[in-house]
Amino acid sequence: MSRIGLLRAAILGLVACGLANRANAAALSITDNASSVAVSLNDFENGFSINGAMVQKGLNQAVSVTEPKSFSFNGSWVDLGRSASGAYNLVLKEANGTVSDVLSYTVATSGGVASITGSFCSIFAISGSRCAVPTSGATTVARDTAGPFPITGAAYLTGVLIEADASVTVTEPGALPVLGIGLIGIFGLTRWRG
Repeated sequence: MSRIGLLRAAILGLVACGLANRANAAALSITDNASSVAVSLNDFENGFSINGAMVQKGLNQAVSVTEPKSFSFNGSWVDLGRSASGAYNLVLKEANGTVSDVLSYTVATSGGVASITGSFCSIFAISGSRCAVPTSGATTVARDTAGPFPITGAAYLTGVLIEADASVTVTEPGALPVLGIGLIGIFGLTRWRG
């Protein structure tokens, strides 16, 4: 194969892979600030509710809302049946071992549509009260740092819990395969030259 033919094949492969990965992933970011919690959402095709009120629905309808230090939520998105149904907990502890934040959620999938239902609680939700530590489900315990801490078990959902005022850039899941194919193409081109 000529050099131009190989380059053309690599470019077509990148374009095809890029088009194949155009599916939107739902996005959920919970950022625990000093006095409130910022929740950023996008691409929940069937909607996302916080404390019973719909706050986001549909594709490319990004929203950010401010919530109190304790709230419940549920949302639904297309996952092509690939989510791992189950109960999950993310428990953050201070350096002294005191629980500071608890994110508990359940993921279920049926007919290519997934749902997430859960709650978030910060130690400062109500003065003097503590968050209930879950006793069932897969539990991840982490030291209370900025994070980000991933929300796991849900296919086509990019979710993170961020402590304090930390910021994070989440890579779109479809970008990683495109990058990998591009690197393979460049490697093949350099090997062919050599």
